[in-house]
Amino acid sequence: MKVLIVSGLVFGGIYAIASLGLVLTYVSSRIFNFAQGALAFFIALLFYELNTERGWSTWSAGLVSVGFVAPLLGLVLWAVLFRRLTAAPTTVQLVATIGLSVAIPPIAKTLFIAEEPALPPGFFTAPVPEVDVLGVTLNANQIAVFVSAVVVGLALAAMLRFTMFGLTVRGVVDHRPLASVMGINPGVVTAAAWMIGTTMAGLAGVLLTPVLGLNEVSFSVLLISSFAAVVIGRLTSLPWTFVGAIGLGLAQTLVTKVLPDSGWLARAARPSIPFVVMIVFLVAYGLRQHRRGGEEAPTTALLTRTADAGAGQRYARVAVGVVLVATAFAIPYLLTSFWLGVVASGVAVSVAMLSLVLVTGEGGMISLCQISFAGIGAMGAAQLTEFYGWSATPAILVAALGAVPFGVLVAILGLRLGELYLALATLSFAVLADSALFSIDRIDNLHAGQFLPRPSLFGFEFDTDFRFYFLALGVFLVAAVLVLNVRRSTTGLTLAAIRSSELAARTIGVATERSKVATFAIGAFIAGVGGGLMASFSGRATPASFNALIGIVWLAVVVTWGLRSVVGALLAGVAFSLFPALFSAYVPDTYAEVPVMLFGLGAIMVAREPRGIVAQTVDHWRHILRLDRRRRGEDEAVEVEPSAQAA
Repeated sequence: MKVLIVSGLVFGGIYAIASLGLVLTYVSSRIFNFAQGALAFFIALLFYELNTERGWSTWSAGLVSVGFVAPLLGLVLWAVLFRRLTAAPTTVQLVATIGLSVAIPPIAKTLFIAEEPALPPGFFTAPVPEVDVLGVTLNANQIAVFVSAVVVGLALAAMLRFTMFGLTVRGVVDHRPLASVMGINPGVVTAAAWMIGTTMAGLAGVLLTPVLGLNEVSFSVLLISSFAAVVIGRLTSLPWTFVGAIGLGLAQTLVTKVLPDSGWLARAARPSIPFVVMIVFLVAYGLRQHRRGGEEAPTTALLTRTADAGAGQRYARVAVGVVLVATAFAIPYLLTSFWLGVVASGVAVSVAMLSLVLVTGEGGMISLCQISFAGIGAMGAAQLTEFYGWSATPAILVAALGAVPFGVLVAILGLRLGELYLALATLSFAVLADSALFSIDRIDNLHAGQFLPRPSLFGFEFDTDFRFYFLALGVFLVAAVLVLNVRRSTTGLTLAAIRSSELAARTIGVATERSKVATFAIGAFIAGVGGGLMASFSGRATPASFNALIGIVWLAVVVTWGLRSVVGALLAGVAFSLFPALFSAYVPDTYAEVPVMLFGLGAIMVAREPRGIVAQTVDHWRHILRLDRRRRGEDEAVEVEPSAQAA
């Protein structure tokens, strides 16, 4: 039992350091930094590069990476990105920091290491000193974690409560314009807070390295678990955040005392605890907020439709659409079989990504669990074909319907949550699906998943990539028409009212809850169909293909191309499959991480152009058309004037 308690304190200490930094940055800027784990990963890799690869001493590498580079990185990110987001709507803030969380890990891996190290050291290298405390042997790395957590917690609390910096932070948070009038520079205060927060992320990363290694996925999921402690502290309370972090660490280790040594429950329970706790607290906060009357949801450029164009521009848009469709149908005749397969798989991904256009683009609800609905559709279809003898086509459709109740459940849980809390709730559901649902033995099958054949329709087999491409394209077009019809329906008009002002919509009697639930349900079905197509193309429904972290990348890619555009979803899915294949085929392995890096950087650009590449391109051509019409009008006027003079 003592050993379990010590292990729990170690993980709780890591949670505490990471979550306290999150609280500080949120309190000072009202921006929730989804990239906290990515920043920790970056500094941890830098420490490993300096200490192990370049032979620096442990303390010099730690001083440079944690004490110098981490705060400098925080300052640079604040100057380039975060200061632009301080006054931005919550949706734009969330998407930009999510993009940052996608971009930083591949940047770090490209810069620092060629492959993941087996046993990376922490601040203390082997042989690690050990100390006997109350009959339990602790190594120096474990002691460093817990001592650092206590020191950081006490120092932050004292700083915010008893120092001039803490007073200015509270002043900036309470009333930013008044603080400026009183001579406080809000920018300096916020920049300092981001420097401290990034330093704490780096410290957590280096302390976590000898415990977990430098695996990006497990590293990120563990630090995402610290979000639960932030939620317990209501994003603002340092003491409750610290207590929540330590409690989560203890709960995760002590639960192993009552669990079997092996099996699904042993695998699923421990990683699920932080996210179950997060959902419980989020729902409780949502109910409390509902009793207080809810909150106003501001309109954002990210969710605002481009103004309608004139007749000539509408004709031009139709012409562009015709060209795109013609190009889509010509692609199979222009590509080799390999590249046709890559594009066909991308179109299948595009079907699932259409659910993001509906839920987040139209509904204004940041959802990070659409990939989980796709996974439910894929795993369910594989179960029906493998164990019950169904053919692939009805199995995919029925499994997609099976994803609908999960979408309704998520919608009901998130009805009364604000944008930030809803994003955290959907992320929690996605990680829970990974750890609890997709890890069931019959679904996981030793990480190999289950076989899922290609679909057939009326006896016609889509068994070649050529045929499958047209099937996926047809399904995409049907799903796109469904999304566009929802946009024009009563539900779509309700969603537009909600995006403008949910409080005003509820005041005039608009059924906001019903529209949100319907949107999530339809989005879950579309994602389920897309997931079934993805799995049937590859031939297997594997849980690794529907990991929550990949879902975050999905959002980044769709935002880059256009979150309110069905064409943007199509291009996003194709780019998601095509770019990595292009880099793998034609670029050295050193730059294999560049596509994911670009996806993340594209999402960061939402701070400048929230509507994405497609909308930006459309605006560019509209501008060209306006200039062309104006020039033709001037030329006609010049021709008429001499004629009038002659008359």
